[in-house]
Amino acid sequence: MAGLSSMIERVGHGLGLWRVGYAIEGLRHGDSPMLVVFTYHRVVDHDRGKIGFLGYDWGLDYRLFNAHLDAIARYFDVLDLQTYTDVVTGKRTISRRSCLITFDDADSEFIDYALPSLRQHGLPSVIFVPTDYIDTNRRFWHLLITNAVSKLDQSTLEALQEAPGDVPDDVAVLLKQGSLATYESRRFLGRELCRLLDNRPQEVIDRAVAAIEDHTGPSYDLGIGCMSWDDLRMVAGKGVELQSHTVNHRKLALLSADEVRDELVRSREKLERELGNEVTAICYPAGSFNRETLEVAQSCGYVTGFTTQVGAPQYPLDGIDRFAIPRLTINGETIAEIEAYVGKLPLKRLLRGSVA
Repeated sequence: MAGLSSMIERVGHGLGLWRVGYAIEGLRHGDSPMLVVFTYHRVVDHDRGKIGFLGYDWGLDYRLFNAHLDAIARYFDVLDLQTYTDVVTGKRTISRRSCLITFDDADSEFIDYALPSLRQHGLPSVIFVPTDYIDTNRRFWHLLITNAVSKLDQSTLEALQEAPGDVPDDVAVLLKQGSLATYESRRFLGRELCRLLDNRPQEVIDRAVAAIEDHTGPSYDLGIGCMSWDDLRMVAGKGVELQSHTVNHRKLALLSADEVRDELVRSREKLERELGNEVTAICYPAGSFNRETLEVAQSCGYVTGFTTQVGAPQYPLDGIDRFAIPRLTINGETIAEIEAYVGKLPLKRLLRGSVA
């Protein structure tokens, strides 16, 4: 089946068959053109080597990102945030399928690899910024785990196995079974640690990271980090809009309403004070939200909220629905696969009524 799918993707790309799907979808849904949001995190240069153990660590090679933009620009009008917001809330109409391009986390390598491609294509974009990670030494917890596991040697692993410290029981068991015999076994350990900690409260994660760093040392050598405020000011003048990804990048569904409000209000105030632009959109870190999160976002004066749920909204949206907008992540390791992913979106909408 994989071989057949690959052949269909190559044939579809070579013959331009995906355009037919878009033409049919356009005739069927001409009164409500497809409106989607594409999401990215890190765009990098894989010729410099893949860093870390997670897909986030590795990032997307800038040549593939350029192919993404080629495919997006071929099939979609790319909107700025204000235009997208006006469309999704019913204040403006569109006559052709359209999209918004978003980036989470304000990765520092955006300047070197994503921004040149966006400017070459003349496309606007949005970066969601976690404000307390800008111009500080803070790093996302999963990067601290990857960093620590990268530094483990056999003696420190054995010491960690003997005295894991304040970690959850399943994490202690994983460490006890851990191996550094091969890159794959080290990568498995790093990935599984992140998976086991992912849905824990932040204080549990912080204690586990500290316990592991007691053995490996706290120095951060991974090299992955966020932009500075000066970086953000620079990109803001180049077609990039900067919006809220909260203050501390915490999972909002695990917080109280007052804590969520604090994250949303202080991040917006900081962005507007540092950058001078209006902040109207919130993106929920790690895709974590619940209905209370949406209600707080609405009450704080945001206009839209973006999730990691897969799909496209049935717009126009009103009320609480404006704060649970789904997004899409383009898959594929070749131009043919990328074209196929984007090309199949109208077919999914025709056959399923949804692009998810």
